[in-house]
Amino acid sequence: MKPQTIPEKELKNIIEDLEEADSISPQAYESIIANFDVYPFDDYQKMYYTIGYNGEYDELLEKIYDLEYYPPKDSAWWLDLANEGGDVCWYATRVSNAFGFSLKSLLPIDPTNRTTTKFNEVMKRVHRSKSKLTESIKKFFRDGKGEMTPEWEARLRISLSSFFIELQNLGLFYEISLSDMMRFNVLKLGRRKLENKLHGDGDKR
Repeated sequence: MKPQTIPEKELKNIIEDLEEADSISPQAYESIIANFDVYPFDDYQKMYYTIGYNGEYDELLEKIYDLEYYPPKDSAWWLDLANEGGDVCWYATRVSNAFGFSLKSLLPIDPTNRTTTKFNEVMKRVHRSKSKLTESIKKFFRDGKGEMTPEWEARLRISLSSFFIELQNLGLFYEISLSDMMRFNVLKLGRRKLENKLHGDGDKR
């Protein structure tokens, strides 16, 4: 998958529209974020994205554990959490696309559905789904030799869908929808692209 290029004027219009909107469709999200991909090596993209969503997931957990042990003094935590969730969405979406899946085929049908409302169970389920997804991708290369068969397509589809379902449930525990994560992700990355700051470290670029 080669990175796409979006004209600066069009990107500015997208950002302005999303600043006023309260949601973004999965189809629009995956189409827009393809323009923010700076990874150059096609042969290793699937592994790069896999490493990426694992790393961003860990950063999301750090934010969540901080909330549990150090109650926030203002509402800034909500946006921080939505942004971290958005980073997870970016890598999870890109690895889904790299394997040939669209978000429409993977995301929960009901964007408000919760698999559980108990915190410990929420964390257990999302962590388990992330681990199973990573394991499926590892075995795709190890046992499947990286060749997509109907069996591997079904397994990867289930693993990816399960991860998005549990990520949605985790977000809803904090009143953050997947659409919130995706919208703020486009806003953050779109502004960075306009400022030529997609490369680098840290959230405050």
